[in-house]
Amino acid sequence: MKKDILPILLLTLVIFFGFGFITNSVHIPPVDEFGQGFLSIGNKWRWPEKIEEGKTLLKESTPLSYTEKNGAIEEKQIALAVMDTLTGDVFEKRIWIRQDDISDLATRRFEGIELELDRGYSPERPVRAEIIWWNSFNSIYRIEPTHYVVVANKYLIPSEIIPGVIDHDKGIYRDTYSEIIYVPYSKGIHHPQLVTEGEKYLENVVDRAYKELERDKIMSQADPDKLAIESATKDFVKRIIVTEHMDPDLLAVAEDGGKLLAERVYVIIGTNKEMAYYFTSSSANARGIAQFIKSTYDTIVDKYPDAGLIQDFRLGTSTHSNIVKGMVLLFDNNRKYLGNLLNEINEDEVELALAASYNGSPRWVRESIILYGDDWLKYQDVNPILRPETFGYLKKLRSLFGLDFLK
Repeated sequence: MKKDILPILLLTLVIFFGFGFITNSVHIPPVDEFGQGFLSIGNKWRWPEKIEEGKTLLKESTPLSYTEKNGAIEEKQIALAVMDTLTGDVFEKRIWIRQDDISDLATRRFEGIELELDRGYSPERPVRAEIIWWNSFNSIYRIEPTHYVVVANKYLIPSEIIPGVIDHDKGIYRDTYSEIIYVPYSKGIHHPQLVTEGEKYLENVVDRAYKELERDKIMSQADPDKLAIESATKDFVKRIIVTEHMDPDLLAVAEDGGKLLAERVYVIIGTNKEMAYYFTSSSANARGIAQFIKSTYDTIVDKYPDAGLIQDFRLGTSTHSNIVKGMVLLFDNNRKYLGNLLNEINEDEVELALAASYNGSPRWVRESIILYGDDWLKYQDVNPILRPETFGYLKKLRSLFGLDFLK
């Protein structure tokens, strides 16, 4: 095994990402820093098809191997579906990593993760593989020759952290550990076809959620004469989802107003579909594509019993159509809490007030409007009531207003 991370790259990581690293969260490095970029102009294959081919290849390949010591994993395999971007051929490679290496914060921050290429897979296609940013099943790999790119990986995780019921028939569940298939983001797969794929998938999920709430006649608690779906537009819900997964530090240095960062969220959604952010949990235990915490989710489940939301927190927040319904109902609940105060601010700032309530607490928004009226946002610069994190959140949301696909 060989360490091959350059000091300059490590310095770049520290500058751009700081020294924090959240266990069990999926962090996404900057588009322009890592991975290989390729054009498929003139190619007969399409990126969505090749992503699915890679996932199918891994699902059908032999189970991952691992070694144990004292009842815990000592070393484990990761299977990589690699695509030759010149030909569209997809093949499998496997690597071995030590559990101690990926569990050691100091290693993850500065020294990189050592890997050993398992040369028993596709020996006729020699490659050189390197981990350049470790983040569990969403890690970034550099594969040489440089016209190769990772289009999916198969990764072993404890079964207990997987939301919902494991499908035994498909061979996903194996004792204490389960194999998951996930498409790790990299610049190499950042392609317009996959951005579009993410747009279409998210639009379908949001449409389904709204139709189900309308079908079930879930009424607004903020305005009993209206349906709950009138509390938030579909576009607003989509913007919130994208905002939740954009890095504010990277937005601050983005030269395109955040376009690539927003597209990156769509690439993740378009490649992983129903599994996008399925396993994601932040340091505050905010889960899934909508980043709900348990207390908030449980409150909405209790307040809107007729909506039929999934009772289990982890499964409910990981199931996309279910949690989109939860988002709509949360906006309705926050509208009820803020009440007539929303009439005292500029109409074009109502969504900002709902977004600030979503990110922090409607309590701080309420207090701001009571004190400052329609100047509630301006006075945050003078005497802030909203939390610092919420300022960054609103900045991310505002950056999306200028993007054609997120207006």
